[in-house]
Amino acid sequence: MYVSTSIGIAVYPEDGYTIEDLVKNADVTMYHAKENGRNTCRLYLPTMNSEAMGRMRLDQQLRRVVDAGQFAMVYQPIVNTRTETVVGAEALVRWHHPERGLSSPGDFIALTEESGLMVRLGEWILRIVCAQSKV
Repeated sequence: MYVSTSIGIAVYPEDGYTIEDLVKNADVTMYHAKENGRNTCRLYLPTMNSEAMGRMRLDQQLRRVVDAGQFAMVYQPIVNTRTETVVGAEALVRWHHPERGLSSPGDFIALTEESGLMVRLGEWILRIVCAQSKV
């Protein structure tokens, strides 16, 4: 077992005047420390709140995406280079984001894993790929 520590630091009065504000800002900063390699400490920056709010909005949107049908599958052919024939296809999930347009997995997979939505997304992908491959 390996133990690591991620610490977020908020300083009075620069980062908040109340205990609640200081704890909230230290918590946001701790998550930044975890996202950026773990086993480290970070000092609070005001931009961290806006980034956290953006991630929270994205998380809320992701929770509605599967039900709203905003995910789409695209297929990349797998080619045997010796025979130059298609021997299969790789299924790739894309998100039709209502404001950003088509998003690649790099924009949402990590957040999907963190928020516990990966199993739902995986089930949806399996259902769609099976349905589309039997056509």
